[in-house]
Amino acid sequence: MKKIINILKLGRLHFLLGGYLLFTLGALTAVLTGAPADLNKYLLGYVIFALGHLAVSYSNDFFDVEADSKGKRTLVSGGSGILLKHPELIPFAKRFALILMSTSVLLTIPFILTYGFPPEFILLIIFGNLLGWYYSAPPIKLAYRGLGEIPTIFAMGLIMPGLGYLIMKEVIDSIFIFYSIPLLFYGVSFILTVQAPDMKADKLGGKKTFITRYGRKKAFLLVGLFFISATLYLLGASFMVDLTPVDLMILFLISLPLALVGLYELINPPVESQKTAFFSTVNITGLILSLSLMDIYLYTLL
Repeated sequence: MKKIINILKLGRLHFLLGGYLLFTLGALTAVLTGAPADLNKYLLGYVIFALGHLAVSYSNDFFDVEADSKGKRTLVSGGSGILLKHPELIPFAKRFALILMSTSVLLTIPFILTYGFPPEFILLIIFGNLLGWYYSAPPIKLAYRGLGEIPTIFAMGLIMPGLGYLIMKEVIDSIFIFYSIPLLFYGVSFILTVQAPDMKADKLGGKKTFITRYGRKKAFLLVGLFFISATLYLLGASFMVDLTPVDLMILFLISLPLALVGLYELINPPVESQKTAFFSTVNITGLILSLSLMDIYLYTLL
């Protein structure tokens, strides 16, 4: 039982919540813009996505175990800490990540056959799984080569919500691109937020992140700027779109608290370790709450 609990902790299941909210946001947007509300299709699509998303926790902990050993864990960064306390689980972490990825890809086959998606859809699922794997896996090791921010931003702004949208609507169109812009802004704030507490450990571990190269002050200036930009975009969109100005205005109001947090961080960027960890937790909690409220509101429009 203790081993099972450690394996579950290793997966950092709470990180699945953010992916679920983004996937669901894309799916709800698709339904509200004309896609059929097929619950079975949504659930199977999410399982395919969730398995790949969960695999990232296990593979990252495996490949980052040395870097994680040099720093302190926080709620939003530093890995799970399980492999440092239980090194006997290190081989398991890699094998289980590969099993999760393989299952994600294999489940895509019955999904394609059931819902008539083109065979190329499986290539998209493979690409998403490999992107998560090579975030920290050799020989590519994106996070160690100064390229880790880009896939994370696009995963949060395009891939996660885009997969939910594509599964329900079977096409990525201009409507999705329009709604994805603030999510890309949130993606920038997210990756810089989770990197901030790990600055010293990442430097010692050889990671070339934005934080290790430019420091926490510049990072939190960008975090604040993009939080504010996302809210301003939704405000502007509420006047530009004739079909749903009221809906976009409500989404703007939901995002407003994050903009206020961003404004504070823009004026007083945290640089000390303890303060950085606090604001990182505030940022991630705020993102989760905002995405939750957005999903709930869109669901009420169905």
